[in-house]
Amino acid sequence: TFGPAIDYSSYEDVEKSLTEIIAIVKKNNDVYVQVHPFTFGNKVKEVRQLFIDAGFRRVKYYIYEATILIDLQKGEKEIFNDFERRGKEAVRQSEKRGIISGMEKITQENFEIFYKLYSDTCKRTEMIPEEKEKIFKTVEFYNQRNKAFLFFARYENIPVCAFIAFKCHDCLSLIYQGSDYSKDYQNKRPANNLYWTTIKWGKQNGYRWFDLAGVTLNPKSGSKREGIFLYKRQFGGAICELQIGRAHV
Repeated sequence: TFGPAIDYSSYEDVEKSLTEIIAIVKKNNDVYVQVHPFTFGNKVKEVRQLFIDAGFRRVKYYIYEATILIDLQKGEKEIFNDFERRGKEAVRQSEKRGIISGMEKITQENFEIFYKLYSDTCKRTEMIPEEKEKIFKTVEFYNQRNKAFLFFARYENIPVCAFIAFKCHDCLSLIYQGSDYSKDYQNKRPANNLYWTTIKWGKQNGYRWFDLAGVTLNPKSGSKREGIFLYKRQFGGAICELQIGRAHV
């Protein structure tokens, strides 16, 4: 499931919560439980030690070590002003070049469009896409509870970029994304437009945070992970380390 469900500023609450999580996992005879809590605004080392003491260990194969959170309590103008110069210019360019974006209904047809953009992006970036059926069932589950949202950026009414975000308490978390790199679409900066639209939508709908999804801390120079980090950094926000781990039972 998606959280957050723990107040990480209270170490006592963290310890109690982890004890309860392990008890539930054992009761259900699960193999392991994996968590990746936000530790933004808290003492990272202390929180990490609490997880270690409870039997959690860092997952070595997990791709991302951190995420970037945008504070949606700020005004729209202040949020936009926090963008790097290139980020602001890309949004303006996208608007001038005819990109229009917004939230759309999660239908079977729209999901098929999204998955094509997502899977093509995974192939281009040499990542393994999640199975279509798995994503659809997950999205449908949260959509029935009004916690899953689909966003498209369109050029001449053609979807050229797509996001799926989930409601995680007071955080709007970007989980899946994909773009069409054929023709000249990316020069129109649809992803920048869609980020800005999604950020504004989250603020207008009362969310506290917008989560830009994962980034790698101190990525290797010239690597794809560095490219992802630099791209997401242009939208401002604060880096939040993820204390990722799993507990075998």
